[in-house]
Amino acid sequence: RQNYILLAVAAMGLVLGLNLLLSLVGMVGSSENYQAVAENQYAAWLPLGLFCFGVVTPIAEELLFRGIFYNCCRRYMKLQAAMIMSAALFALYHGNSVQGIYAFFMGCFIVFAYEYFGEYKVAVFVHIFANVLAYLVSSVGIQVPAALQWVICVISLLAAAGSIFALYRQKKIF
Repeated sequence: RQNYILLAVAAMGLVLGLNLLLSLVGMVGSSENYQAVAENQYAAWLPLGLFCFGVVTPIAEELLFRGIFYNCCRRYMKLQAAMIMSAALFALYHGNSVQGIYAFFMGCFIVFAYEYFGEYKVAVFVHIFANVLAYLVSSVGIQVPAALQWVICVISLLAAAGSIFALYRQKKIF
């Protein structure tokens, strides 16, 4: 039970921290490709967008990237190499630098969760949780001063790192 709480804190920290970091360093605003994708995604009616981008998309992507690609790589490579390969392909699949950077780190984290808990359904759950949270935060669009955004970003990333480290100490999968 405690491990699932750490997993949720890590996922939440990564989602909030990475999204804020990419925004604060100017990548979100300067990527026309990302802006076009975001405009289409967030134009959907909120319940439909949550269902499509928060549930359907993660299930399909997990089937492809962790269920098929990662598991295939894992048969022929060490865990770390398979993780990097599947996360890199996951990043490239997203088609723009903003989502690509975010997807690479989330892809590595999802593989970590998958290997740590030894269950494919955990990878699916983490991906659904991350997408729903990111979609809700982006849809709501709360205005927070930049200085406070940096504080939230750092705290979120530290919470994620601390939670991942705590999990890793319990079960060294690498």
